[in-house]
Amino acid sequence: MKTDICVLCRQHNPLCKSHVIPNSIFRGIFKKASGKAIALSSKEDTPIAYSQESYASRLLCKSCEQKIDLNYEKYSLNVLRGIEGKTSIEEKGVKFKDINTKKIRDFIATIIWRAHHSENDVFRIIKIKPQQQEEMRLAFLINNPLSNSSYKVIMYKLRDSTSNGFSNESFRDYMMTPFIRKNQFGRTSYNSYVITLLGYFFELFIPPVGQTIPNNSFHLCNKTHEYLCPYIEILDIPEIVQVLGRNIEKQKTGLSNISS
Repeated sequence: MKTDICVLCRQHNPLCKSHVIPNSIFRGIFKKASGKAIALSSKEDTPIAYSQESYASRLLCKSCEQKIDLNYEKYSLNVLRGIEGKTSIEEKGVKFKDINTKKIRDFIATIIWRAHHSENDVFRIIKIKPQQQEEMRLAFLINNPLSNSSYKVIMYKLRDSTSNGFSNESFRDYMMTPFIRKNQFGRTSYNSYVITLLGYFFELFIPPVGQTIPNNSFHLCNKTHEYLCPYIEILDIPEIVQVLGRNIEKQKTGLSNISS
């Protein structure tokens, strides 16, 4: 193991190969696809190709890797997989009960925070302001919830209501690396950070230092132990539509390394 400074505890220790996006998600995708996934790039000149990439970087020491896993990752993935808490299908979305919404909100924040620190090219666009980086680091270090007024997440359940569209099962094997959206509220501009995992679409909002984001009825931590996760149509997400459309054109023009 390479010895360097852990980005969480800031101690000199051997560093693990840390996965910004939980490795168990990649293992599940690879297992169903004979050890490899299909990678669709938003870049016009990058062909459709098989991939075994899981975007690991040397970020955390063993102790801090375990801390993130035990405090945030394991619990949140179990909720999304229906192992923890209770779920019911309702007209407007998926209802979660008996869950810790703050842990799930903070789990998404750990992904974005790790993406910021990663040297992997796919995360290069993820940038967080220094003061907010430090707030997040200290919270994760001592397992303290992030501020409800400064860090908000909306979680959606992906679906496709078109005929012959994507199935719910296929959404669980669709993963989009984090990207940034620019938001405006009055004179205030701020970033939100988006990622899809296990059939869910998450958007983390971080306002400028000293400012807050207006409350929304779908913010994850409005209630501590339950959440109505609204549906979102995949074709209503412009970033996903752009990637899908671009790669359909690549397939038509032969810019693909996937055998048909």
